[in-house]
Amino acid sequence: MQKALIGLTLLTVLLLSTPTWAGDNGNGTVTINGLVVLKDASCLGAGTWEEAKSITAALSQSTAPAGCNLKDGSKAGKWRLPYISELRTLCSQKGQLTNARSAIYWSYNPSPVPPGAYYIMSTLFPNCYDINPRPTSFSNIITVRNP
Repeated sequence: MQKALIGLTLLTVLLLSTPTWAGDNGNGTVTINGLVVLKDASCLGAGTWEEAKSITAALSQSTAPAGCNLKDGSKAGKWRLPYISELRTLCSQKGQLTNARSAIYWSYNPSPVPPGAYYIMSTLFPNCYDINPRPTSFSNIITVRNP
């Protein structure tokens, strides 16, 4: 009975807490809270909103710039821009990334927004805050995928 109570207590604590977990995968990526992220936060460079979406959609181990050191076997269509909530998590775990610039990074907002604002952008490093740019702006590209 006592072991069951201890087990139930531990399970409750684990379910109620939402710790941020991060680890280096050794293949050019890190995993942060179950999300696979390019370890080099600057290797994809910068571009407009349309370029960011295109670069991200085409990213694979064979198409990644050499500086990304991507060796995870990923295929095109698996990578995407992070949601704004995911970008905030990346900001809080910026120590896990290399070449994280104090700059603006593109992200994607999956929820409905006013017409013409189907994008959202955040300053990722060193502080996190949201801004809504013009889609023709040049901003840094960081990309994520599910495991």
